[in-house]
Amino acid sequence: MSDNFDDRLRNRLDSLNTDLSGVRLDGPAAARRRAAQRTRNQITGVALAGVAVIVAGFIGVTQDSLFSAPEPAGTETPTTVPSPDETADPDQTDDATPPPDGSTVPESAFLTTEDITPELEAGDEFPEWVEGDAREVPFDCAPAVPDGAAYKYFSNSDDGYFLQFIEETGDPVGRFSQLRADMESCIREFEEEAGDSDEPHTQFSQVWAVDGLGDEAWMAHYWSRLDEPIDFANAHLVAVRLVRTGNHITMVIDGGPGQDDNMNMAEERSELAAQRLCDAFGTECVGEVSKRRLDQEPVGDLAGWLTVEDIASIPGYDTVVEGDEPLDPTEDGPSGWPLHNLVVDPVAAGASSLLTRAYVPEEPADGPLLHQSIARFPDDAAARAHYDDLVSAADEFEQEGDEVTNTGSVDGDDYSLTTWRSENDEFNTVFVYGAVVQGSEMSVVSTGFSEFEDRDLTPEQLTELLVRAADHLRDHQGSS
Repeated sequence: MSDNFDDRLRNRLDSLNTDLSGVRLDGPAAARRRAAQRTRNQITGVALAGVAVIVAGFIGVTQDSLFSAPEPAGTETPTTVPSPDETADPDQTDDATPPPDGSTVPESAFLTTEDITPELEAGDEFPEWVEGDAREVPFDCAPAVPDGAAYKYFSNSDDGYFLQFIEETGDPVGRFSQLRADMESCIREFEEEAGDSDEPHTQFSQVWAVDGLGDEAWMAHYWSRLDEPIDFANAHLVAVRLVRTGNHITMVIDGGPGQDDNMNMAEERSELAAQRLCDAFGTECVGEVSKRRLDQEPVGDLAGWLTVEDIASIPGYDTVVEGDEPLDPTEDGPSGWPLHNLVVDPVAAGASSLLTRAYVPEEPADGPLLHQSIARFPDDAAARAHYDDLVSAADEFEQEGDEVTNTGSVDGDDYSLTTWRSENDEFNTVFVYGAVVQGSEMSVVSTGFSEFEDRDLTPEQLTELLVRAADHLRDHQGSS
């Protein structure tokens, strides 16, 4: 890819009002700002279309492979804490059971660096892992290796760290609960201290229960604040996994300088850790694996807005499972509709509010599939005047490389709507959008995708969505 193409691509993104920092949004503020960003970054609907070509490898290692490397040289024997000297305790009797010393844990029970290394493309390089004997990693709230546990520790030159310990205990239920509770309470304390501050601080990103693994499994992503930024990152992104099976507990902690946590945490590594542990002791502990989000309640359908069923009923959009909390797109971005083709500002035209909602698939890394925005005006006349101005401006909108087409208008008994389609052959992007006015409110529905994606939104389908949007606006106005 030539430098000239890179420059033109960046200019293209800038013209779309896209913040490239959204690809790598570091630190604790990411969770709050990410949703606001994607409401105004219309090309997230195509997973950053052209950008994906440039950052595919970068994003590809974000999930669970941030700091992976080829298998390092060195001993393959897991480091263990030496067993206590039984003769040193005068109170110990012949009947006493000595504490576990980790020596009964075979090498095969541990994950290897090969397990945490992604498949490398030609020319890809990763920093080499170096095995060490450290018993803890430099992340807030991460526990040190317990006495008597077997463990493995690796680090690399990119400030990446990996630690796994396997502990045998007479109270596995209590020990699992203690490890989880200690981490949760520690991280929550940091969150409470920070309050609503946008300054980098240690906080959870996502928390999951995993069913079908051993007797109990839990995992989480969290940000661990850095005192000094590393390569522009102001936090470590840490993955922690905890699995209980029989009398054994394994905990896996890995991470490094943070990148945007833009994907749901994968359960595959938790599954592999459980599988290795159970295979090593000749047991079976992996069933039908599924995960449940513990830190996020679904928003559900909201009065006045399109429902998930409205969108999921359209072919190609059946993966939509949730609508985000509506946000004001102007809080963290420019004023106006969060769509670069619609240049008339509703707030400047007298709207009392402007909110935008993203409708997302189960895997958020795929990006929002559709956005809806609603502007509320003081009266019907103000809303209609803005609609007329917006349609006129959208019909006349021009941008180099874009071919914009008005794909139709409909005037109903108490609503009017118009739809458009914008295509760019150079970047293989398509944006489909439309506006509907009903009473004192106006709604814009939009989506974007690559021409290589297996989905579209025809003028007829968009018209159907806008009619439904008008119905929801009418019902909401009638009930309020």
